[in-house]
Amino acid sequence: MQQAVEKYIKTYLIYYDKPYKKTHDISLLIQNAIEIDEDFNELYEINADSLTDYAVEIRYDRNYIILSKEKETEAVLIAENVRLFIMKKLPELSE
Repeated sequence: MQQAVEKYIKTYLIYYDKPYKKTHDISLLIQNAIEIDEDFNELYEINADSLTDYAVEIRYDRNYIILSKEKETEAVLIAENVRLFIMKKLPELSE
């Protein structure tokens, strides 16, 4: 879910030719998007930035984290909400 959110926001930034640093940090990507559209503050309200913790550590660390079913469900809902948010911002891509 972290990767999905990261890629959705990066797609938005690329669409608007907004440069960004190579990062897995959702908060940093949201900040870049806010420079284009302040509505991206809504992603903080749905805790999209909380998914950053699941980036590199879960995928590559030998001491990986096992998420509870509740945390998994929350991550899926956040990613889905981010997807819907981005699709509203880029309606021609959702057709």
